[in-house]
Amino acid sequence: MNLTILGCGRWGSFLALYGHRLGHSVLLWGRERSPTFRSLLETRANEYVALPPSVGFTSSLSAALDSGESIIISIPSQNLRSLGKRSPPVTRRGRHSFFA
Repeated sequence: MNLTILGCGRWGSFLALYGHRLGHSVLLWGRERSPTFRSLLETRANEYVALPPSVGFTSSLSAALDSGESIIISIPSQNLRSLGKRSPPVTRRGRHSFFA
């Protein structure tokens, strides 16, 4: 399954690693200017997890939403409104979204 995780903080990174270990194709989205996203791009790790080369990264919200059969939203609740305003309409049937 193609799994997209919106949010590249500690929890999003862990979910990316867990999804990979379950055998899913994983794409992790983060804001382009986010220090956390930049650090993950450079090192593929944070203080808790190291992400394998097969976990993909993108700062394109459209690409992230288009690629996922299942989408996990793992961002702080205070950022949900701005994420919703930036998100293009999702029209593909059979897609599942989860909040983590």
